[in-house]
Amino acid sequence: MSKRGTTALVSAAGDDKRPRTDDSTALVAGGGPGGGAVVDAGPARTSDLLAPIMLLTGHTGPVLSSKFSPDGRHVLTGSQDRTLLIWEVYGECANTMNFKGHSNAVLEVHWSADSENCFSASADKTAALWDAKTGARVRQFRGHSAVVNSFCPSRDANVCASGSDDRTVRVWDARVRTCQEVLTHPWPVTAVSVAHDGMHLYTGCLDGKVRSYDLRRPQAVATELSGHQDIVTGLRLSPDG
Repeated sequence: MSKRGTTALVSAAGDDKRPRTDDSTALVAGGGPGGGAVVDAGPARTSDLLAPIMLLTGHTGPVLSSKFSPDGRHVLTGSQDRTLLIWEVYGECANTMNFKGHSNAVLEVHWSADSENCFSASADKTAALWDAKTGARVRQFRGHSAVVNSFCPSRDANVCASGSDDRTVRVWDARVRTCQEVLTHPWPVTAVSVAHDGMHLYTGCLDGKVRSYDLRRPQAVATELSGHQDIVTGLRLSPDG
């Protein structure tokens, strides 16, 4: 598939720098009428990037979400321009995939645990599952009546959850398009996170509260956490669950 974006190389003072490949220490010489000095400039760079700072250009609108792939080889971005892009995180940081299908801004993106699929939440009232290798949309999840702010897959199961301005969280099985459960909230839902085993769900709302649910008994709030003084804008479980 052809590349849709371009990658710009940023280097100091216009120098065309390349990463060092030897194990020696870089030296800098400074001189004047009275002689010169040689100082240790630090160890050689070990990064696979072409420069310490790489500028990834390709989106035509603000980038609203980004995630590294679990294997650490790619980064996924979602933008106001309604697209998702995948970039390599080494060498020239090439843009290798462009996902099109949403009709409004992409507000949140995620990877599957095996890096084979991508997930997105959009202001077009839908969430989507994508094939990271081909760029094809595998499944679109419809049902919300307002902006979908968050869409999160579980790590070890097929359970996904979406949170929306319509004050609901919808629980999905990633293998099918039909909604498995609808959880009503008192305020718009701004963030969701699903436990690794798909058994527990955590939601953040406009009221600043975090609520947890046992998905085996989803109609009752298991725990309500208070403390924030404003909107919960992000929610993630720790890697160990």
